[in-house]
Amino acid sequence: MSYAIVIYKTYGPPQANLAFVHRLIVDENVEYLLLAGMWLVAKPMVVTLVPFIVFSLFHVVSYTRSSLIPVFFPGVAAEVQRARQGRGDVRLSMAGRVSKLMGDWSSKYHIPAMREVAVWEVA
Repeated sequence: MSYAIVIYKTYGPPQANLAFVHRLIVDENVEYLLLAGMWLVAKPMVVTLVPFIVFSLFHVVSYTRSSLIPVFFPGVAAEVQRARQGRGDVRLSMAGRVSKLMGDWSSKYHIPAMREVAVWEVA
């Protein structure tokens, strides 16, 4: 469902022309939607869940850091930005430390994790 929503939000309602079909064919979200559909009807294999678990983990961390924490702690984004710029002695609140930790962790491990996920997907 999430891939279908992303595709619909990106391209809008289906159109009957070759340009629209070409954009869909080259979009990785369409490919993932087709894979998800295949896996929905195929016999389950646990190993195929590894890439989705990794992707989900990074999405949850990113969404929590960029959307949830600022809603519940409005000044955190500016606080973390000041700390990153090194302006004086900035003491981060607990929410600021968590947000900064999530950002640092995501920056450090995102590329290596995607490389490992690519190997899992090929395997």
